[in-house]
Amino acid sequence: MGIPFQVSLQNLFERVSNPLIEFFHHDGRQWTDDHELKWQCYASGQMTGADLEHEIVADPGFADYVKSREQHLH
Repeated sequence: MGIPFQVSLQNLFERVSNPLIEFFHHDGRQWTDDHELKWQCYASGQMTGADLEHEIVADPGFADYVKSREQHLH
């Protein structure tokens, strides 16, 4: 009897709590799919650093998005 697979209590807690935190966490930022697409282009090498800088200057919302994504890179 018991659980048929190995799962730690911490793993279970993280799997339940992380989606809930993301669901209730709202800091007022509104990012679009376009921001995600631009970031993916940069991350995949299709966009140069100069292109990224141009997009950041043109769209302040994208600049905020890039700042939030840089935390995941470091």
